[in-house]
Amino acid sequence: MTPAGWILGALLALGGGSAPGSPRVSRTGQEPQGHRWGLEVPPMEAPTELARPAEKIWLTLKADLQAMGPFTLAKGPEAPPTFRASTRMARGPEGRLTIHLHLVDLRTKATLLKRAYPHAAPASLAVAHRMADDLTERATGLRGAAESRITFALERGPGVKEIFDLDRSGEHLRQRTFFGSLTTSPTVARDGRLAFITYKGGPPELWGQKAPGAPPVRLYPVGRAAPHETLAAPAWSPSGTSIAFVKEDRHGHSDLYLLDLVKEHVRPLTAEREINTEPAWNPTGTALAFTSTREGQPHIYRLNLADGQVQRVSPADQASTSPAWSPDGTSLAYSTRYLGHVEIAIQPLAGGAPHAIPAPGGSIETPVWSPDGRWVLFIQGQGEGARLRLADPLTGLSHPLGTVSGVSAPDWSRIPETNHPTPEVP
Repeated sequence: MTPAGWILGALLALGGGSAPGSPRVSRTGQEPQGHRWGLEVPPMEAPTELARPAEKIWLTLKADLQAMGPFTLAKGPEAPPTFRASTRMARGPEGRLTIHLHLVDLRTKATLLKRAYPHAAPASLAVAHRMADDLTERATGLRGAAESRITFALERGPGVKEIFDLDRSGEHLRQRTFFGSLTTSPTVARDGRLAFITYKGGPPELWGQKAPGAPPVRLYPVGRAAPHETLAAPAWSPSGTSIAFVKEDRHGHSDLYLLDLVKEHVRPLTAEREINTEPAWNPTGTALAFTSTREGQPHIYRLNLADGQVQRVSPADQASTSPAWSPDGTSLAYSTRYLGHVEIAIQPLAGGAPHAIPAPGGSIETPVWSPDGRWVLFIQGQGEGARLRLADPLTGLSHPLGTVSGVSAPDWSRIPETNHPTPEVP
């Protein structure tokens, strides 16, 4: 069993944690809801022959904005809009399509964004995702997460997992590995490179892409794997030049290691005769959050990479695992035990008690932030019944994402913007 698997089992079995009637974690449903702006999105203008593809892109744009952005789509005088996003599809002189987006602040009548999206294929909805993120960024100052992918391991048979991904709506499932073996723990760099753990050659190995779009190759070990050595939980650094991962010895002790891809050098980050696992980077690459049993039951700790100082983050009386750093660096999400269930806690790093996302009828685990920090993705259930679920961290309200089951180890990343240049127009 991997360190993460052992810790999850311990988290479910531990009798410690908050007792009924005296919760140490406040319930998220009592937290104030974040501000939402009224947005008017009139139907896309288009020639008659382009009416159907224009409507499809317009509906996708609206769905992105309503589902992922901080907007309420304005409907009548009871919900007056703050912004208006007008769109138009036209065919250029060579027959290529261009979609025009015009965003206006209705309070000041100022144009916030005027952008053309050239050569958009009628059947492609990627342009809608890009427009939603551009619009959200210009209106709110924070880029949206419509143009993103969720990557995870998926059970394909006894002892077999492969890496898959799907879009933020839970659709368009795509297979990324074809090893026919146990392949798990995907992590995606900011430039889109994928890394993962695979048992395709027997012992576990860390594989990944050395360049965007390149085929994956073995990154570690460089030579033959040590007997009885288990690898787990890789995590790309924000710079994309190194990967933190976990190595477990034959006695069940695990530590964090750092693979420098430039120098092709590996060094230990922890050296305890306990379990240290599940590294998660802060946005600046200066610290790691991780799970450790150094105080008995599992807790979340912060490791400062500059001086090696370690500090516990999660409450001392609650077993906690699976940390995930928010994109703005202000909070940690992690799994914690509450009243016999595993729930997701949101811990503000500036101080104060964590608040929790309630379990919607069963244990939930493995939180992952959306790239814009507005949502938390997690897994509900275990094994073949494990499904993705999406929650608003401010309200605690959640809903299923897609219909795929048997998922594990999710990661959520943006599609690199360099793939989709969209010039602004005067």
